Amino acid sequence: MQNLYDSNISNITLYRSGVRITRDANINIPAGQSEIVFSNLTTQINTHSLQAQVPEGVELVTVHYKTNFLKNIELPEKTKKINEEIFALNLKLEWNNKEYAVYTQEAKILTTKQVELNSNGKGVSVQELKNYATYYRTRSLEIQKKLFEIAQENTKINKQLSSLQQELNETHTKKNQKTGEVIFLVQSTTARQCEISFSYISNQAGWTPVYDLKVKDIQSPIDLHLKANVYQNTGIEWKDVKMAVSTGNPLLGNDRPILRPNYISFAPVYTTTAPSSSMNSNSAYIMRADEKMKKADGAVQGNTNTITDM
Repeated sequence: MQNLYDSNISNITLYRSGVRITRDANINIPAGQSEIVFSNLTTQINTHSLQAQVPEGVELVTVHYKTNFLKNIELPEKTKKINEEIFALNLKLEWNNKEYAVYTQEAKILTTKQVELNSNGKGVSVQELKNYATYYRTRSLEIQKKLFEIAQENTKINKQLSSLQQELNETHTKKNQKTGEVIFLVQSTTARQCEISFSYISNQAGWTPVYDLKVKDIQSPIDLHLKANVYQNTGIEWKDVKMAVSTGNPLLGNDRPILRPNYISFAPVYTTTAPSSSMNSNSAYIMRADEKMKKADGAVQGNTNTITDM
């Protein structure tokens, strides 16, 4: 039986090149053998670094990683909220455009009326002209102010719509992207609720050192502050997680090195001079060989650097 669960990042150890991510999850394990699948993981996982921990009483049979190319990530709530915001902003933008059109038409009417008064001033008293001029100035300013406010508000609405549309496009892209899965095959004698943790290494994150030098004056010592410039391209959001920065190498083993000895030896060198007589020549031949061996042994003992015992 296969059971699908989500997990949360509990700890991150960030290396100069690479990151170890630890995840925890509370799950319900049925009695017998079952398959536990943790989905929505990064696809950038070093499969050889996968480690798992199960509670006592639960036997971990196997654990492995696979990439899911077929599953769609469901994000209905977030998508629905974005669409509602876009709809409301479009309604507001449409109403603003209608208001803008009405105020623009009113400004045209005022201008037309002014032209008529200028071309035909007969029968109009000075007081009426003053009253109309005051009304025209006051109302024209009100209209221009209103048009300016509507234009400013429309600019803000268009920026919000652009941002929301971009977020919606990213959501649709994420919905159809491939995801990683870690699959546990466990055996339990009884049904139980327990916590399972697992960790893995990804090479899509790291950090670089950044230094700040601070000094009060030339007489004071320099304060050196080390900071870390962190980057991560795992495709998974790191939010409110514990993080440790390390200068180590996550792929370097901790086993002691195996040192194997190297041996050197010297072969005796014999002379090719023919002996003058049988007894004496053989003795001289042996002595010369012994002398050669002693000289070679003495050279080795005098220069201990030539012998390496690893």
